[in-house]
Amino acid sequence: MDTAAGQRASVVFEIYGDDKLLFRSPKMNKGDLPRQADVSLEGVKTLLLTVNDAGDGITEDHAN
Repeated sequence: MDTAAGQRASVVFEIYGDDKLLFRSPKMNKGDLPRQADVSLEGVKTLLLTVNDAGDGITEDHAN
């Protein structure tokens, strides 16, 4: 979560390889420590990194 995020910010980070979900973070809030994602990319041709609104809208969300 970026430090520019507001106090109500919450996001979920996802990693997809060839349209298959490889990793989904728990709901992250402002002030949470960074998490490491350890996934195998062997054979993956297309990588997609996404940030979603954690199901509660985009109010004050700001993530990198």
